[in-house]
Amino acid sequence: MDVPAESPADSPLPENEAGSTVPHSSGGWRHLMHAYGGPVLAFVAVFAASYLFYLQVRQHPPAEIWEKAKEIPLQRYALALGLIGIHYLIFAVYEQVGLIYLKTPLSLPRLTLGSFVAYSLTMNLGWVIGGPMGRYQLYKTWGISSVEMVKLMAMLGMTYTVGVHAVPGIFSLWEPLDVPPKIVHEYHLFFDNTRWLGVVFLVFGAVYLLLCATRRGTLRIFGFELQFPPLWLAACHMALCGADLVVMATTLRALMPPEVQVDYVHFLNVVMFTMIIVYFSHAPGGVGVFELCILKFLAAYQDPGIPAAIIMFRVLYFVLPLVVSLVILGAFGVARRIDLSKD
Repeated sequence: MDVPAESPADSPLPENEAGSTVPHSSGGWRHLMHAYGGPVLAFVAVFAASYLFYLQVRQHPPAEIWEKAKEIPLQRYALALGLIGIHYLIFAVYEQVGLIYLKTPLSLPRLTLGSFVAYSLTMNLGWVIGGPMGRYQLYKTWGISSVEMVKLMAMLGMTYTVGVHAVPGIFSLWEPLDVPPKIVHEYHLFFDNTRWLGVVFLVFGAVYLLLCATRRGTLRIFGFELQFPPLWLAACHMALCGADLVVMATTLRALMPPEVQVDYVHFLNVVMFTMIIVYFSHAPGGVGVFELCILKFLAAYQDPGIPAAIIMFRVLYFVLPLVVSLVILGAFGVARRIDLSKD
């Protein structure tokens, strides 16, 4: 579980000899940055990436993109929806393994409902907002305490963070993405493909697994106290994370126009590295960032079917589950109030 450690700036300031406290005007700025820095950064990232995405697709009128979306065969949409179902099945197993470790497993109906709501909100709003929002109302009713929920979310979030970096490292060694020569020369990079980044990410994942295998208790890093899960649990979660990234990439590929002939492994690599960029952008759901990166990686194809596929992927993979989850949460809340009024 991630527990912020008390920093010197948060502890009481010493009094001077006259009995007054030392001025702490910087504390106000630090508090504001801690409270609002993340949301502001996320808003800026979403706005900037969305605007850049607009600049990339404005050459294609909305009507043209809509026509391309309608040209996607119905069986492709059906395949995409089936893959989305597998995506949530993977996350249900991901959730249940963590609950088993905490000795609070859920029945299949509750697990299916709870994990769907939790991860649809997490994918759109992030772990910090979507995780608690998706779990609190349901899990508290089912007997899982707030402390157990915090432990669960910290453990799942930490392993997913490692997995979303380490798994793409494997594909980078297999078939690395080329870095455009212009970027290499402009930023004086010592590499022209992502193979070295893959090595770094794999080392990152290996160190994490090593800590899970050897570390007991907590470890303080950058002012946070981390409690690592056992090795079997971390390895299981990382494998499920990798499977989910493959499902995500396959879903997007299913919606791509047939003119986009991209090698499957290369396409997996594109989507996985896009997810790394999305993670660092802090944009909720990767709005704008995900779309822009996919367009950039597939810049060789000037096909309006690509933005159409990306937009429909966003609708099916992110927006539709979010709407369904909000309806479920609303109905659950109403049902709870009716039960309480009867009591």
